[in-house]
Amino acid sequence: MTMLAATLLAAAALTLNDPTVDSLSRLPSSAPFQPRTFAPASGPTCSGGPALDDASFENGYRFPFASNAQYVQLLAPTEYPSRLTRICGCWSLSEFSSMNFGLVVYDDNGPAGGPGDLIGSVAAQAAGAAFTDVFVGANCANFDTVLDSGGVYVGVQWNSALYTDFFVCADESTTTPVATMLRSPDAGQSWTTVTTTFPFAHALGLRGEFELITPAPDPEPPAGPWISSDGLPGFETKVRITAAGAFRQGTKVDDCITKTICVAGAIPSQPEIFVRVVGPKPNGLLWPTIVKFNTSQSEVWVRQVSTQLINYYKLAPSAADAGVLPGLFDSHGFAP
Repeated sequence: MTMLAATLLAAAALTLNDPTVDSLSRLPSSAPFQPRTFAPASGPTCSGGPALDDASFENGYRFPFASNAQYVQLLAPTEYPSRLTRICGCWSLSEFSSMNFGLVVYDDNGPAGGPGDLIGSVAAQAAGAAFTDVFVGANCANFDTVLDSGGVYVGVQWNSALYTDFFVCADESTTTPVATMLRSPDAGQSWTTVTTTFPFAHALGLRGEFELITPAPDPEPPAGPWISSDGLPGFETKVRITAAGAFRQGTKVDDCITKTICVAGAIPSQPEIFVRVVGPKPNGLLWPTIVKFNTSQSEVWVRQVSTQLINYYKLAPSAADAGVLPGLFDSHGFAP
């Protein structure tokens, strides 16, 4: 390295360590180059999960004078239900340094779908050479964050006022879709969008890994004939009622209301379960609808005769003082 290059490099590092600087790209106009490397970031990158960045970071952001700075980004699994198992954050360094920081996860139940409840945080440490990008990851399966829909905000928290040489990796590529990114100067008490301060931001180096939860297979219907009714052609059902640890199989009640299959439990002539399939509804599907008149656990299998497709439904028992008997409808039940 020539004396001139070394002098320029040192001057750039001093500028970037100025507590007023909020991004790596905001160097003095006299600086002849931006001393950044564009090699792939090192460290655990959460490569097993969705990455909103393109793995090339053109900039880095921080929050001047904020001792509890946070940057977060909304992540969602590709399939549901899924469990968040690992979180990763990428740092751009302006000089060789190390620091302790936190990896954080927020629910998306805040105002307008923003960060809401803090789900958890993990202590971590970052270290690296000057002008490099470093990923740091941590296991967060113990948070038991299971998503049936929506997403979570994954991010970092650090003392940006003290560690002026650490910047959150930022993807400013125009081909990268703009992610939902927010930042806070006060550990999540208040939030602003990252693009308000950095209009060229498209994504941050904040990632997560999700594990698809495979639901247990539905139980097989009990042995014996299926129950059908002329009032509900094309469908048949089986019912199993559990009371005091004992099983009993439902039986057909002939005297039933129209377009419904009535099923008895302990008393053969007294229906406890009512099964109806209605539609097509506005979504184009047929909706199984089940009502029960008992306080016992009731399992119901509904079979479409034309396709032999079977849907299983489990209605929980009711406490004696609950005052409510559960029922259900399935808006995704059967195609016509």
